[in-house]
Amino acid sequence: MARRLAGRFEARPLAAINLTPMVPVLLALFAVVAAALSSSRSSLTLDVSPRDPGPVETRPEAASPFISVGKGGELSLDQHSVDPAELEARLKVLRSAGLRGVTVRAEADAAYGDYMSAVRLVRRQGLEVYLINEDIR
Repeated sequence: MARRLAGRFEARPLAAINLTPMVPVLLALFAVVAAALSSSRSSLTLDVSPRDPGPVETRPEAASPFISVGKGGELSLDQHSVDPAELEARLKVLRSAGLRGVTVRAEADAAYGDYMSAVRLVRRQGLEVYLINEDIR
């Protein structure tokens, strides 16, 4: 057994490819490809013609009612303070009159949970919720 192990560790040359001369060649190739790609990206221009995006849902007309949610969770319909039960009754009447949706907004310091409660109340009546992100003056 000692003789078999000695044969493995003899000083003979390894049969392997020396990749050391290939490293600068590969680096140069990488630099050329990177430069070509970066210059082609900066000069690329696309001439895209405008196209019709189709019907876009816009903000409802000014006559549609809006619900505001205040800081403490208080609700108002068209700037008149209401409690949730009264608001639900008014929304039923508006829905039966053919109203499709209501705009819902919240004050900047209103709690998100209060806002979502108002949205759920509107959706329970089968109305769409229109969102706005600007102050009503």
